[in-house]
Amino acid sequence: MRESNEATSWVVYETPATAKKCTMKVVCEQDEWDRLTLDKPEFTLVRSGIENEGEAEQLARDGTAGLQNSPKRYR
Repeated sequence: MRESNEATSWVVYETPATAKKCTMKVVCEQDEWDRLTLDKPEFTLVRSGIENEGEAEQLARDGTAGLQNSPKRYR
């Protein structure tokens, strides 16, 4: 279990579009993103360094997540 005083950083990333679905913005913790990019390098980082989950969720929903950092492709 995570200690309450441990600092957590959040990221918003975008999944690639396929023939059956559109792109989606997804929120996860930074350490999860680091592991995810090892397995799924086609995901696009939209924004990182977000201080809390609520802010990350809001940014992903309202489309402003990419305004500060330009998207970075990991391939």
